[in-house]
Amino acid sequence: MAVTNPTAVLGEIVEAVNKCLGIIAEGKAIRLILRNANRGSPADIPGEFRAPVVVSVGELQSSRGSTRSAFVFRVPDCVVFAGLMIGLDESAIQERLAKGFTPEDADYFGEAMNQSYGRLAAAASRALGEELGSRHLATRAVDLSGGSLVGAGLKAEESFLLARLEFSIEGHAPSPALLVWPEMILPLAAESGPAAKAPAAARAASPSAAPAAAPRKRDLKRILKLELPLTVLLAGKEMSMKEVFELSPGSIIEFSKSSEDYLHLLIGERKFAEGEAAKSGDKFCFQLKKLSRSEEPARRR
Repeated sequence: MAVTNPTAVLGEIVEAVNKCLGIIAEGKAIRLILRNANRGSPADIPGEFRAPVVVSVGELQSSRGSTRSAFVFRVPDCVVFAGLMIGLDESAIQERLAKGFTPEDADYFGEAMNQSYGRLAAAASRALGEELGSRHLATRAVDLSGGSLVGAGLKAEESFLLARLEFSIEGHAPSPALLVWPEMILPLAAESGPAAKAPAAARAASPSAAPAAAPRKRDLKRILKLELPLTVLLAGKEMSMKEVFELSPGSIIEFSKSSEDYLHLLIGERKFAEGEAAKSGDKFCFQLKKLSRSEEPARRR
């Protein structure tokens, strides 16, 4: 079943990525604008992208299965953005542009897209009405002269929406970009549960349906004003008193938790969510990746 307005869904996704890129660029004006979206396959990519470009690929998971999406950018834009991330001035960025897209640039731009895919999943979940998982897989420079994104990790036979974007960075001319979004994800927005499919008149006429109890607004306001202790748990372990007293400046404490594992967000002693460390300006931040429904206290590994 087709979505009535997939462009609206893609627009919300692009705006979410915009917010993320603006935070990472630390105040520099950076903008993605959605121009249009057309159905097609990776073989239908516009001619302006059939050149050396940078492709950032992510994996999407929904109730329909898993698939992949991709952002396609021009090489110069990615070099400029990578330079902004590490605080280079304009002259240093121009020197990097002469070198092209280096492995170091791929690392920095890849980190930006890694954080952006987290925002992308949250925006898509809101727009589609179903929780959607997303993770960044790889960012690499590829040559699309052959007119195929298969080398970038996408399936040639899958149907996509090819969304044309305009990418602009403060002080530089706007340039084209592309979002390749799997069409199989979008029909979720048109589906509804059994209760929603029943005619409204029939639901209203049913005498057995008890009216839902309205919440007491004053009580709700009081609850929402309660303050809760919020803690980001990096890792934890138990140590003997002897081990603690032997600690000194320069001591290293090793944890069983892998450095690749998500951090835990605790409310009180309960694990509420998992995510990754991020930053906004000079502030430490926590980016949610998934909520936890566990009733058990967080394990301090």
